[in-house]
Amino acid sequence: MDEMPPIEVLLIEDSPNDACLAQRALSASPLFRVTHVRNLARSLAVLAEKSIAAILLDLGLPDAQGLAALSKLRRSSPDVPVIVLTECDDEELAIRSAQEGAQEYLVKSQLAEGNLRRTIRRVIERSRSEYALSAANAKFRAFFEQGPLFAGIMALDGTLLEPNRLSLEACGYTREEVVGKRFWDCPWWNRSAELVEQIKQASAQAAAGQTYRAEMPYYIADGSRRITEFVLQPIKDEAGRILFLAPTGTDVTEKRRLAVERDALLSRLQLHVERMPLAYIQCDADFRIVDWNPTAERIFGYTKQEMLGVGPPHAQFIPPSFRKQEEVILNRIRSGDMNSHSTNENLTKDGRTIICEWFNTPLMDPNGVYTGMLCLAQDVTGRKSLEAQLHQAQKMESIGHLAGGVAHDFNNLLTIIICACDALQANESLTVSDAIAIQDIDEAAGRAAALTRQLLAFSRKQLLAPMVLNPNEVISGIHQMLLRLITEEIALGCSLFPAIWPVRLDRGQIEQVIVNLVVNGRDAMPQGGRLTIETSNVEWTEKDCLAFPDRKPGRYVMIVVGDTGSGISPELKSRIFDPFFTTKEAGKGTGLGLAVVHGIVKQSEGYIAVDSEPGAGTVMKLYFPAIKERQSRTPVDKNRLPENRGSETILLVEDEDGVRGLVRSNLERQGYTVLDASNGQRAIEAVEEFSGPLHMVITDVVMPVMGGRQLVDRLLVRYPHVKVLYVSGYTDDALLRHGIKYDTHAFLQKPFSPADLTRKVRIMLDAEACEASPA
Repeated sequence: MDEMPPIEVLLIEDSPNDACLAQRALSASPLFRVTHVRNLARSLAVLAEKSIAAILLDLGLPDAQGLAALSKLRRSSPDVPVIVLTECDDEELAIRSAQEGAQEYLVKSQLAEGNLRRTIRRVIERSRSEYALSAANAKFRAFFEQGPLFAGIMALDGTLLEPNRLSLEACGYTREEVVGKRFWDCPWWNRSAELVEQIKQASAQAAAGQTYRAEMPYYIADGSRRITEFVLQPIKDEAGRILFLAPTGTDVTEKRRLAVERDALLSRLQLHVERMPLAYIQCDADFRIVDWNPTAERIFGYTKQEMLGVGPPHAQFIPPSFRKQEEVILNRIRSGDMNSHSTNENLTKDGRTIICEWFNTPLMDPNGVYTGMLCLAQDVTGRKSLEAQLHQAQKMESIGHLAGGVAHDFNNLLTIIICACDALQANESLTVSDAIAIQDIDEAAGRAAALTRQLLAFSRKQLLAPMVLNPNEVISGIHQMLLRLITEEIALGCSLFPAIWPVRLDRGQIEQVIVNLVVNGRDAMPQGGRLTIETSNVEWTEKDCLAFPDRKPGRYVMIVVGDTGSGISPELKSRIFDPFFTTKEAGKGTGLGLAVVHGIVKQSEGYIAVDSEPGAGTVMKLYFPAIKERQSRTPVDKNRLPENRGSETILLVEDEDGVRGLVRSNLERQGYTVLDASNGQRAIEAVEEFSGPLHMVITDVVMPVMGGRQLVDRLLVRYPHVKVLYVSGYTDDALLRHGIKYDTHAFLQKPFSPADLTRKVRIMLDAEACEASPA
């Protein structure tokens, strides 16, 4: 066991006898070690050198008399207790010594051994206790003044005894304005009678021994209202007696403001989640659904209550075919992959299959640990359908450009063949066999011309001659022809709505559409069946068109052609309008029938829908815009057929040499004077060298160097009344841009026969009005 260090005592005594007496009293115990000095100066030096536990001081020193020595020692070593030694028992001196800081007062005659040692130990212990209490008080005062809380000390009757510095500075009041007042009368409360009453009740509750807690407002000196978390509690001694009350508070104004803003933000976010057009689905760490917004309910059909807690596999809306991919995606999300998105089929509650695009985001805590998943999904079924339609349209457009180009070149060749056959047939020296051969060539050229018209029809590159029609009259007009097209085993029924709306269509084209559909239906019923043709009026609203992005609201006439044949499988349904696609045997079909139907309907600004299932027949629904105009009437006086011959001057512009040569020969045989050129620029040069009148221009539309429309624009400056006949074998976008959209007497489609040409020329030359610049 370690020995206790001795208690170092400094004896300041100039009397040798008194010093000896004190030393003898202390030396009897090994706990004390005495250092003796005879004056104040030396004592101050010892105090600087040694750690002294107590000082014995004689007030009668040679260098400092009386209490002056005590004052100097206290200033030098304030923490070392001092015991004053004196010759006489002077009560007044004892009191003054205590006031100057002495811990004890002893008369020298009382320095018995035990008495002095006990006095020193008692003084040292008391000094240590006072020091500890002083240190504790200093810490409490520092916390009270510098702590983070508003704080104060109240008497039990509610009087505020001491506010801390923070409460005064924060509120902007002085000590004089609050100390000594009843707590509820302090200015931070007394601006509100309700607050004053609340503080009175809180003070009574605390004085009764119960802690009061509340969040409440208070007012600062500038009149601003703030919020505090207020606590008023009783402070008790060890016996449980209430000594005083301690009010404390924390300003939470900013905290509450941020909480209000946070709550408002969360409310807005929740409102966005509730109203957002995307499905919002949140899952926990085990992929169990914890949130499911109204859009998710609308897309998938399940309510939030039905889906909360559902975990993988999410069989309600994930089809079996996608379960394995779902597991792979969930594993990637669990690993923190931010790009685990997908577009896949989903199931709805009512059994529909839809396509959804998913954006999946893993939720991670600050340590990077996976805590859940947030999913946004949108139904893209309509968009995918539209993309497929766009792809189909682009494919058809590409094929259309090809078909149009082929038709253009082919029509030029056919024009040469037809015109050459006409010239040969005019030769009276032909043998019968030669005449028959030429006739066969002419008929073959006619069939080839019909094929090119089909190519132009499905590629939507033909010119239309629309007129206001009654659809019922068109169908009735070809009814007998339709009966000849079908077999006796097929029944043909027509149900035509009496009050059908009129439409503006090319009569020949709509007749071809109906014929093609009837033939297609006939071929689907080799063993017989029933064909039906129906008409009706329909009106589409904005809501009706939501599921069909390519459709526009409005009034339409619907023509339905249905059969009870073999039907179409889903795999083939998407290809039925492709040109040259057919399921018929080799030699039984060209594959252009439905492609032609599709092209004509689209060029006529209509729509087509197909309902078909294998074994359940096929229904083709055609929709054409209805109009309010009356039906067109085009009376023809058959007794007034023009003569084909003439003597006028005609400018012929054609870049195909063979066509130009035959057309010139034909026109010259009819008596016309012909100027010819291979393009627009050469035509201008030919006209500039010609001094006579110019009655007509026959020009191809698309030519190198200068096209037909540019040529006509320049000629009209010099010949404002010249008649113009456009000819072309290729009615592409260039023709439409040139303003020739509809088939009028100012346009002649290749291939044409010499008779067609001369008849058209004569009609135009005899017409009163100038039709030189069709628009």
